[in-house]
Amino acid sequence: MAIEQTAIEVREWSQTVVPGLLQTAGYARAILRKGDPRASDTEIAKSVHLRMARQEVLNGAAPPVLRVVLCESVLRRQLAPREVMRAQFAALLAQAARPTTSVRVLPLDAEAHLLLEGSASFLTTPNHVTVVCVEAYRTAGIIDDPEHVRRAEHAYEEITGEALTRRQSMQRIQAQMEKLT
Repeated sequence: MAIEQTAIEVREWSQTVVPGLLQTAGYARAILRKGDPRASDTEIAKSVHLRMARQEVLNGAAPPVLRVVLCESVLRRQLAPREVMRAQFAALLAQAARPTTSVRVLPLDAEAHLLLEGSASFLTTPNHVTVVCVEAYRTAGIIDDPEHVRRAEHAYEEITGEALTRRQSMQRIQAQMEKLT
């Protein structure tokens, strides 16, 4: 998380959920609750607060460039009540309208790719070094080996190339939001 707070560019790939940097409190609460049904309300509230605090980096004077590619399944999977999902999609659209942000949708019929096994965050530091954070069940790992980072970046470029355009992606998110009314 320290790298994320100082990054000049953040590229995200997610095939399961909206990335934490773009989650609303309601959406975060719903997925955190499903992820740990025995957690107390206080524990969930603390986790939501921490997740929302991460987003302050996007509201600073010099936010990082944020590029996000979401698998279309993220839009179709209803992980929270309809009103929470609608609010999440509205927040995605608002964030995507910012000049430093791009949100793209990878259609379900896209070809297989190296990042198929899980989500990944590409964090570029102020000295232009990129690391990859990969996530799995309750764990995350940092990949900093230049060759592995290069391969992962190539895979990210491939899925970005297969993704819908920014405009098409916003239309897809809007259409999914409207289905929830």
